[in-house]
Amino acid sequence: MHARSKLVPLEVNLNLLTQIAVLVDKYRLHDVVALFADMWVKHAESQNARFYFMDISQWLCISCSFRNKELFSTVTQCAIVQSKGNFTVGMADLPMPRNIIGAITPYYMIPL
Repeated sequence: MHARSKLVPLEVNLNLLTQIAVLVDKYRLHDVVALFADMWVKHAESQNARFYFMDISQWLCISCSFRNKELFSTVTQCAIVQSKGNFTVGMADLPMPRNIIGAITPYYMIPL
């Protein structure tokens, strides 16, 4: 990406953003995409006004990869409320810190 910033899209959809997040995490490109990450996340959020269960794993991956604390907090709260014990569904191919899944899982036992 060095010296090719004009080729980087300013807007990406949720699926592409998830794919970018996976690559950023895999190749440790956090600093390289830092300037674009906030813009991409804001655009994807505007296209997906609510967090739905089927998208939770993608948003969690994105929040972890881009180290977005505010998004992470929102997504984990949605995961706890919406997932009803099926939190790991759809996460097989996404990089996810195990301690995060382990920390969220006990909340399934608490009645809301």
